[in-house]
Amino acid sequence: MAGNQLGKTRAGGAEWAMHLTGRYPDWWQGKVFDCPVRMWAAGVTGESTRDNPQRILIGPPQQQAAWGTGMIPADAILSTMAGRAPGALDSVVVAWGGGGDVQAGESVLSFKSYEKGREKWQGETLHGVWFDEEPPLDIYSEGLTRTNATGGITIVTFTPLLGMSDVVLLFLSAEQVGGMGGDDRAAKSRNSRSFARPSVLPDISPSSGEIGCRIGFRQSPMLVDKRDAEAAISPLEGEMSGRTEGGAVPPS
Repeated sequence: MAGNQLGKTRAGGAEWAMHLTGRYPDWWQGKVFDCPVRMWAAGVTGESTRDNPQRILIGPPQQQAAWGTGMIPADAILSTMAGRAPGALDSVVVAWGGGGDVQAGESVLSFKSYEKGREKWQGETLHGVWFDEEPPLDIYSEGLTRTNATGGITIVTFTPLLGMSDVVLLFLSAEQVGGMGGDDRAAKSRNSRSFARPSVLPDISPSSGEIGCRIGFRQSPMLVDKRDAEAAISPLEGEMSGRTEGGAVPPS
């Protein structure tokens, strides 16, 4: 969660491009997939998905000659399938790996929208779901379910324009909410956390499933030494955790 025009969508697109291409910079310390991935990027409507996640990942929707100038480089875009809205894409096949001893493969990126309803989000097994702008709770839960079998990831890049919504409350503890607005909001936080099925709540994602792809974390020796010397701590106040599902901290 962050304010407007601060680079939330660009940050989400940069991470998605790394996973889709398998091209991880040396400094990357987050999730690493060792096989081609299947991922979704979604917005509120087909048009907003085109104008935001698609634009960041592929390039200007209105200028097909410029596709490949986004976060996914031109040499990694193998094919595209058109969507319904003018300039919109339904899916993109992305070249994955192929450098050094890494076997080349193909990742698949599909674009979705919230306006189609929860039913359009059912069935698929994915390595990752990116929500650009706040989704309804039922669609957020369905997106989490899509990654259960792979131990995959979900990220949400949004400004909380809907206020203390059910989705926002999932990122806050009852104590944090109580400190912001009293017992009523704290009670709502507890109720919201029990609304979704346990299998789709944060931190529950079985590693066994249909897609055999290992996920790891890349850490520098410096960080490993520091971790051994110090106990693990929560993110500092004012910072977000590496995985959005881990929760946010109270605003300063």
